[in-house]
Amino acid sequence: MTDISYFPGCSLATSARENNLSLIEVARHLGYNLVELEDWNCCGSSSTHSIKRDLAFQLACRNLSLCPSDRPLLVACPSCILRLKTAQLHLKNDPDIQYKYPDTLTRPVDPNLEIIHFFELLTRHFSLKPQTSALNTLKDLRFVPYYGCMLNRPPEMRHEKNYYGLVEKILAYFGAESHTWAFSSRCCGTFLSVAKPAVVTPMVNRIIQGTPCEMNLLSAGLYMEQN
Repeated sequence: MTDISYFPGCSLATSARENNLSLIEVARHLGYNLVELEDWNCCGSSSTHSIKRDLAFQLACRNLSLCPSDRPLLVACPSCILRLKTAQLHLKNDPDIQYKYPDTLTRPVDPNLEIIHFFELLTRHFSLKPQTSALNTLKDLRFVPYYGCMLNRPPEMRHEKNYYGLVEKILAYFGAESHTWAFSSRCCGTFLSVAKPAVVTPMVNRIIQGTPCEMNLLSAGLYMEQN
């Protein structure tokens, strides 16, 4: 069993606890022991990122400073991985931030820490080629994937992986059938979910209502919350 550091984030620790438990179990079956970071805090997404960027950056840096340097950090939530990887990028490449950072937190951050999405665990274990026989367990499942915009990197992270297309490949491995639709990358309003729920609710509803009635909606972020 290989140890991997794990940052669940606020949603998987609260409203999406069932997804947290299933992720831990899947990782265990793949041979990974997810070691949750001790005393982790909010990644700085949603309301913090929208209202006070400096604080959001410091929150992300604190989490990175908790990570052992000898193993990768697994993050499931697309918003969380975006905030953590953006903070790491700034710490690595911005001289002004490198100068100021020790005044904020005394623990160092490994600039080369490997931060991975949970898709990495799957793609490292599966060839992602369509299967027959025993692995054809989802052959009656028809679905449309939802990635949202968080896995589509901002310009400063354009060279990072974006993972688009992996939901289809992973489920095709087990025999499921994917279909294209117009909402796979539509923003759900996540950064405004706390500050302006009246704006976000119709955005989420539009995505859900746009799902073909005969299809299942499967989210790349493991969860979709409805207010």
